[in-house]
Amino acid sequence: ATDGVTLWGGFASEVLIIPLLNLNVSVPVVRGPGYGVAARLTGETLSTAANALGADVLLGRPDGRGVYGGPGAALVFGENLRGWRAGVSTGYRDTFGQGRLGYYAEAKLNYLAWKGGGCAELTSPYGNGEPCNDNFWLVSPGLRFGLTYRF
Repeated sequence: ATDGVTLWGGFASEVLIIPLLNLNVSVPVVRGPGYGVAARLTGETLSTAANALGADVLLGRPDGRGVYGGPGAALVFGENLRGWRAGVSTGYRDTFGQGRLGYYAEAKLNYLAWKGGGCAELTSPYGNGEPCNDNFWLVSPGLRFGLTYRF
């Protein structure tokens, strides 16, 4: 069976911000002999004051099971906060038996860059007592895991 539209939902993390909630929808774009490419729209909470909306391109098996991975990017926004995130992810997904319900586990590596509206809500991401400034950037490893539902 080939992969179809899939709803993804679960928890995620960034190096300094855990836990996060994420909700994603993927749609198959291209299928070839032994591979499939899907576009995944992503939505994630980064904190009580920030969210991210983005997209990933996932390369995997045409049935949507097994190992997958690919690049992605997102816009970060919130109260007095704006920025972007770009990176790569790799993971594994499967279904429970032959049903529509499944699971996924994913590792990701992102580059985060954002500008805040002031230092009151932000601290130095390096934890070394440096004074805060409005601009932050960091390389952020993280995880995503949760459930999938294939339509």
